[in-house]
Amino acid sequence: MRYFRAVAEHRSFTSAAKQLHVSQSGVSGQVRDLEREIGVTLLRRNQRDVSLTAEGTIFLREAREILEHSERAVAMTIRASEGLYGKLTVGLCGPATATFLPALIREFRTRHPDVMVALKDLEPALQPGALADGRIDLGFTRSIPPDFRKILSSEVLFREPLVAVLLKKLPAESR
Repeated sequence: MRYFRAVAEHRSFTSAAKQLHVSQSGVSGQVRDLEREIGVTLLRRNQRDVSLTAEGTIFLREAREILEHSERAVAMTIRASEGLYGKLTVGLCGPATATFLPALIREFRTRHPDVMVALKDLEPALQPGALADGRIDLGFTRSIPPDFRKILSSEVLFREPLVAVLLKKLPAESR
């Protein structure tokens, strides 16, 4: 199909071969095989000119669409393999992520518009298991239990102070 499209667009087997970086005979053979396979003449050939038949015009329109979809599928697959397309499921532990996560997600979406971000509220104790079995791709949690440390890695983003709070004076009735 690519060879046929190139010949149809250039109206020349020689120009098509140059564009495709292949031999003219290779292009000619591929187009001849295509016509033989579908049982229809797509191109009118003479010594000076190549032109489309009515069937060739229809085939060219469809071939362009198919090739465009094919090229887009390849590009999307490559982007997905690089983490630039697809879905990212993020585990969060409620209030602990509320201060920084919204801005982080906005920035991520700006940088990676083809990646959908799905948020999943999970207790910190459940996140290592969810990461290990693929229910989430990234987790914001407290720590990793020892039995998951061989398969998961972590980075400390910030430390929270732990504060004990008590009444200054006990109420009279509890004495």
